[in-house]
Amino acid sequence: TMADQTDPPNIQASIGPDPLGAEIHTFFGCWLDINQPSANVFPAFVLGDAAGPFTSDDPLISIQSLARSDHQCLIAEISYLPDPPDVGSDPSSSNKLAQRNLAFVNVPNPGHPLSRVAPQTFEIKPSPAVLLPDGKPDELVIHWGSLPAGSTASIYLPAVSSEEIIAWADRLYLTHRLTAADAHTIQMPVGTVGYVPIPQGSTVNYAGLLSIDLPAGITKGEKFEVTVRQVTSAGLRAQDVNRQIEALDVGAAADRSFHPWRRVMGQFNITIPVSTKAHLLPKEEERLSIMKWIGATIPKKSRWWPVFQRYLAQLGGRVTYMNGDPTKVYPSPTGVWRHPYHPGQGGHGGGHEGGGHGGRGGVDHGEGRDGHDHDHGDHDWGGVTGKVDAIVYDHFGDFAGFILEDFRGHMHHYHCKEHRVEDRVRRAKDERLVTTVVARDEGEVVLEVIVR
Repeated sequence: TMADQTDPPNIQASIGPDPLGAEIHTFFGCWLDINQPSANVFPAFVLGDAAGPFTSDDPLISIQSLARSDHQCLIAEISYLPDPPDVGSDPSSSNKLAQRNLAFVNVPNPGHPLSRVAPQTFEIKPSPAVLLPDGKPDELVIHWGSLPAGSTASIYLPAVSSEEIIAWADRLYLTHRLTAADAHTIQMPVGTVGYVPIPQGSTVNYAGLLSIDLPAGITKGEKFEVTVRQVTSAGLRAQDVNRQIEALDVGAAADRSFHPWRRVMGQFNITIPVSTKAHLLPKEEERLSIMKWIGATIPKKSRWWPVFQRYLAQLGGRVTYMNGDPTKVYPSPTGVWRHPYHPGQGGHGGGHEGGGHGGRGGVDHGEGRDGHDHDHGDHDWGGVTGKVDAIVYDHFGDFAGFILEDFRGHMHHYHCKEHRVEDRVRRAKDERLVTTVVARDEGEVVLEVIVR
């Protein structure tokens, strides 16, 4: 709770109003640290609103394992006891709640068609089991923005039948362009606005994957925006309308009908910038590495498992046709993918404790996966990932190096006198940023400092 905060700038017990009624701006901050792959504190399935601490017969997992893409949304609440949010309200219906959802998925130009697929995982609520008197299910309303002609999109919902979606579309719309690509995937050409009915279901949200295929001809520097909204029916019963009419004392006859309207339940935005394969490949390999690591933690019985299999396949296709090799991208919680990540172990080639490479929690590059020695260039030396624990100065007060603590708690000492390195590791220490250090000669030669 806010009362448990230990950082004074973020303890704001109250926001005093302006005596003249002007707006008051108060700034808060929070630290969302999901980069703790060894902190296993959550069950794979979190039931209801359970707040923890959790215990489970199955192995606990880290919070990072619960992420389903590199986009996560944030909901903030204004807590004012005399006027709390209504029970069951959400950011679309309460001025006490705010939500931000924004995802960036780059595509290359010109690129192979499979590299121009922009995938984004999402989840939506099923339509209510009992519909309101208007008889309408919820819908996805997709504003395609300025996507170029020839773009297509598909929506994969493994818990939903494509036939059921098409049947609802036939009933609701005079005409539509939805087709079934397979038993659980709907496909459509991109236009101005797209509508997709959401079938009824239980209280468990549907996990899904939206994939946008862009045509040839897109150019570097272009940027496209897509907005996806879930709309649902809302309304007043006749007796509620009558009470409002009586309260207004307008003398009008009571309206016996139901008064429905459609409201937005939630939304997210996808931004699709266009760049080049060479520029995008390193980041795409890093994304694939992290998502492979997350995918390995998802149980097969999870609603997310089939979605993630398709998501990883599409990410792998993007890497392939950006001139990379997805089979060589190993799972890693930090995106340092060139060699396998072994939590709690040393390097697979006979690593040793300490030193600038090959220590426990790091990776030893003396031996390849095939058991043979390899000759490595400058960018194939090992890396140790963790957080900067201390900055070292010599007896003159000059910067002399730093100490990195890896995820197992081992300390790695690095010697360096570059002032620009000092600036970066100081920021990494102050902001507790995950950092990867690539070095050789027992930490005497620092080759790279990667601050995430």
